Formats: sequence, C-alpha cells, structure tokens
Amino acid sequence: MMKLYSSPFSELFYKQERQLLLASWNECSKDLAEDEVKIEISKILDYVKEYPIRNIIVDARNYVFSDNVKIQNWINRDYVPQLIESGVSKYAIVVKSQNMQQQKDEIESGDILPVVEYFSSLEEALAWI
Repeated sequence: MMKLYSSPFSELFYKQERQLLLASWNECSKDLAEDEVKIEISKILDYVKEYPIRNIIVDARNYVFSDNVKIQNWINRDYVPQLIESGVSKYAIVVKSQNMQQQKDEIESGDILPVVEYFSSLEEALAWI
C-alpha cells in the first residue's frame, strides 16, 4: 500500500491492485474549522482524478463533523456526485457502531445510497469492496 497524503488530520493510502483508496481521520481533526474539513475531504477527490480509483474506504471513527449539516449537505450534493462522475463505484465509511443507524438514516434521504455504505469495522468494509 502506498501513502499518498498525510497531515496531522488525515491520511490517504492507495492499493493499486484493488483500485482502492483508504482514508483515515486522526483524532486531532476535531480542531479543524469547517472549510478546513472540506479541504481535507477534497484531497480524496484530487487523488481520484489522478489515480484509477474505483473503491474508497474512509475510516471515520475519529471524524466528529457528521452532525454539521452544512458539511453533510456539501458532501451529499457536491463531493460524492463528483466521485461518482470520476468512476468511483463503492464508497465505504467505517463509523463507531453506535453512530451507524443515524448515518444510514441521514444518507437514505439522498441519491447516493447505492454507492455509499456504512460499516462498524474495517474488515466488513474491505469484504464489501
């Protein structure tokens, strides 16, 4: 697995043979401002445009912005549609198990359900990919 990006807030890894991008949020990401969160998330889109990535797994167990309506709307309306246009067919998000149903309920109101799925472990997400 090749490291593509690293900051104090997140890391991105690429596994070429599976056309997989693995992203993980670090604990200190809770200190980010709203626009900084969007910049970190957009790094994924930058690499999707540069590499043949069809599958993405985001370890969001340290991501604390899921209650931010403005960021979630941006993700649902702008970010994920751009990923789909770039050829991403599976987007797995690993969340803390107590947050999983809430996340699924929020995403079902959007049009991105077939591409995005939530999991409580990295192993389940990898199996789905």
